[in-house]
Amino acid sequence: MKRKNFGKIGVIIAFFTTGLHYFEIIDVYVNGIIGAIAFVLLSISFFDRIKNWLIKKK
Repeated sequence: MKRKNFGKIGVIIAFFTTGLHYFEIIDVYVNGIIGAIAFVLLSISFFDRIKNWLIKKK
């Protein structure tokens, strides 16, 4: 899996867990754990974008 796909995967996971939690299919704790995983993936993607932007700026 390439790191540039982490952002898309994180967004999909975030929307999916929000929908499942809204319909009360998953518990609050499970939603929090999966949300934390999505947050980590989105943070990695954001860090890579900033790093690439700073490299191009030089």
